[in-house]
Amino acid sequence: MSPVIDKKPILPGKYTFTSVSKTINTSSKTLLEKFQLIEKGCASGSFSIGEALKLVVIAFKSEKSGDVRFTKILAALAAVIKALANKNTAPVLSSTGEYVEMGDGLKWATRNLGSSKPEESGDYFAWGETEPYYSSLSPLTWKNGKEKGFCQESYKHCQKTENNSFAFIKYNETDGKSSLDPADDVAKVKLKGNWRIPSAADWERLMNKDNFTWTLYDKGTVRGYIVTSKVKGYEGNKIFIPAASDIMYKVQRYKGRPVLRGSYWTSEMSADQKYYSGAKYLCFTDSFITVCGIPRYMGLPVRPVSN
Repeated sequence: MSPVIDKKPILPGKYTFTSVSKTINTSSKTLLEKFQLIEKGCASGSFSIGEALKLVVIAFKSEKSGDVRFTKILAALAAVIKALANKNTAPVLSSTGEYVEMGDGLKWATRNLGSSKPEESGDYFAWGETEPYYSSLSPLTWKNGKEKGFCQESYKHCQKTENNSFAFIKYNETDGKSSLDPADDVAKVKLKGNWRIPSAADWERLMNKDNFTWTLYDKGTVRGYIVTSKVKGYEGNKIFIPAASDIMYKVQRYKGRPVLRGSYWTSEMSADQKYYSGAKYLCFTDSFITVCGIPRYMGLPVRPVSN
């Protein structure tokens, strides 16, 4: 069941102004007292969206009467609007902590494997590999022996045949394996404990529109979805899933393009890929969210889960 994509814009709850001099708590002040203290540079405080709208009305009325003080209000609000246009404000993208319980029986990591913030892509891995093929992502610098990037020639579960084609030597027709061994699960290897790569069913449960809302977030360089729980007892818990895309050969696809694209590994093989060449992954754009198949030698990010 595909989730309903909520494309309503996300606005911050408050606009904050901070002084370089001493701080005065303005929470008990009236709207005009608050502005006057901030205007004099002796206080720090914030205007709610409703207060900002009231100040707009006051500013336009006072502009007609030539009141210089309130003309400054308009200038201050213009600065706020400019900051918002420049995307210098950001909502809370994820619940705090190392993981979030969303009500689906799992603990979802608040960030991708190899990242330090929820909005970062983290590292990219081939399916069943436990190390990136690069030593640096920016600029993209390949490790020795991986100079051709994410391709069959670099993939450890693949080898070249006598006729110069490639054959998969694990997770193939011979061994019949359809999901990752623990030793090939990068989340398990890196994080230990019960951490692992999500299964296709894990992602699909998170896509259930009755229990979770996927809200599109597209602000400058930070793009992706905020997934919010509606499950009783977990209401409001959220994780941010950035549009981290993928790496094919030596190209980080969709990076810097207007197309929003996110790709995340599952722990399972894909039946719609020929010759055991593919694995299932979560794929999303600004118009759809689904689980399908992709060549397993490509580089995708990982969002760990724990039971």
